Amino acid sequence: MSTVFTHESVMPYEVVKYLGPQPGDIIVDGTLGGGGHAGLILERILPKGILVGIDQDKEAIEAAEKKLSGFKKNTKVIQGNFKDIGKILTELKIDQVDGILLDLGISMHQILTPERGFGFYPSPENLKSPLDMRMNTETGITAADILNTWKERDLTELFFKLGDEKYSRSIAMQIVRRRPLETVGDLLEAIKAGTPPSYRAKSLKNKWAANVFRALRMEVNNELGVIKEGIEGGLKLLRSGGKMVVITFHSIEDRLVKEIFKELTLTENYQPGFGLPKEPSVAELVTKKPVSPTESEIRRNPAARSAKLRIIKKL
Repeated sequence: MSTVFTHESVMPYEVVKYLGPQPGDIIVDGTLGGGGHAGLILERILPKGILVGIDQDKEAIEAAEKKLSGFKKNTKVIQGNFKDIGKILTELKIDQVDGILLDLGISMHQILTPERGFGFYPSPENLKSPLDMRMNTETGITAADILNTWKERDLTELFFKLGDEKYSRSIAMQIVRRRPLETVGDLLEAIKAGTPPSYRAKSLKNKWAANVFRALRMEVNNELGVIKEGIEGGLKLLRSGGKMVVITFHSIEDRLVKEIFKELTLTENYQPGFGLPKEPSVAELVTKKPVSPTESEIRRNPAARSAKLRIIKKL
């Protein structure tokens, strides 16, 4: 696998602005990646602050440890899933934290490493790549497992619900017909056979395959379930006044985060006309609308274009 971890953190200055790290704070970066956001946070919580960095990806952990080597006394880097934030912090004997960051995007390193199977560009390396798509390559099912064992109707539903793919049915039919699928090239051929030329012609850089690849990646890594567990578990550990910042990269993620935040900020157990007690909400929104990257950042890093940042504050 590639040894150079390539990834540019999205909206770094907005993260610092809204998370508001202060000297002595304990901050959790639940999606550490290459350590870009973490480095900026660490600079602001010195000399006694602690940054707990969590990531499933072993390569990301190795890259972050190297990047953050100058902050060893202030960092605790854990290979794991942010859905287990409660267990992780308990093991570190940390009861409360001052801020939590969740950057839900896939890293460019993962996309550009052919062996991982995330990339759908038709380069010779990618076409021969195995259909893996696991964030943690040491455990769990692969994309190939799903493609070669799921029923056609289940694949159709997966591509439609998690990929917003309007040709989900015909793509699923082609996948079942062509089994076993072993490589990225095999999957691209099935998607190509299941979509009309006019549809593919409108897409740039092979993005006619993006919806199916995203749906598979999300299912392999249970991304929606992890988001809900991570946000709700993390909020319990935030001190009063602490903030949680979440960055999403597509509408399905963002819609889920918006709904979870809405549930957490609504007054609980209150139904007008039924005389039930009105209990206070547990958090408040810091901004009503999501924060988007600046035009200058998008020009510098086109991958940031779809990013949305939402912030919640523990009451």
